[in-house]
This record gives sequence, C-alpha cells and structure tokens, in this order.
Amino acid sequence: MFTRIFYRALAHRIAFANGYTFFEKDISGSSKALTSGLYTLFDSFSNDVCNVRSGYTTLNGNGIYFGDGDDPLSIEDYKLSGECFSTFTASYSKVMNDNGTTTITYTLTNTGEESFTVKEVGVVSYFSSSPYGYFLTYRDLLEEPITIEPGGVGQVTLTFDVNVPS
Repeated sequence: MFTRIFYRALAHRIAFANGYTFFEKDISGSSKALTSGLYTLFDSFSNDVCNVRSGYTTLNGNGIYFGDGDDPLSIEDYKLSGECFSTFTASYSKVMNDNGTTTITYTLTNTGEESFTVKEVGVVSYFSSSPYGYFLTYRDLLEEPITIEPGGVGQVTLTFDVNVPS
C-alpha cells in the first residue's frame, strides 16, 4: 500500500503546487514540515525499489527493506511494523509493461546462521529538499510469508500497478 506521503508527493508533482506545507513523520517518527520540494521524493521512488538494503536491522537510508512485522496496513504507516532483516544478499529482475504495471522479483539468499521469515516489505525514499529526510513511501504485507533457511534462497515478487485514466 502506498503511504500518505507517497500520495502527497504525487499530488504535489502533478499540480506543481507551491507554497503548501505538509507535516509528515520520517522513519524515526519525527514530524517534519515538507514544502514545495516534495516532488523530489516521488522522483526517487522508481530508483528506491531497486536499491535493496541489507545489513540494517532498522530503516536506514533509501531503498527497499524486508521485515518480519505483520501489523495491518495503514495509509498512516511511516515505518515497518517489525524488524528488518540484515543477513542476506539480494538480486532483482524488473519488468515494466505498457499497461502501467511494473513487476519486480527479488531473490534473497540467507547469509546468516538463523532462518528468517519475510512478512512485510517497505520502500523508503529520500526527500532531497529541506528538511531532508527518509520517508516510508510504500509498505505491503506478503500474502504468504516466506521463510528462508540459512544458506537458502527465497523470492519475493512485488507488482506496482499505476493506471492513469485516459
């Protein structure tokens, strides 16, 4: 589910609205005033879904994160509901279709000594204008959790469907 900050960035980009101030929580939970540069966050989203973040147990920079939380989705989400996984390597393949659908399949290899179960995925985007910061722009729960044993491999597939009415 795209978060409210994503929709505000999109609306801001489409309307080229200037002078509006939005207040949103960054990934640390701090409320920040976002001004007319909000559209830069939307621009970075397409790169962020391809920047797989491993080595962190908390949200730390722009990119995609995999976690073990299973709290219900909310447009108000500003962080993952569980802990991020840090002991994996990843690769991805991206397919963009003419109908506005983008499908990305992530292949995760568990490099740790314990199994982990992926239940949620989050995309963090960077806001490159003052007040600068990282914001959760997308969070989703997997329909079926994926457990990856030590040395094992698992795949997570996300489909982003952006249909623009004609």
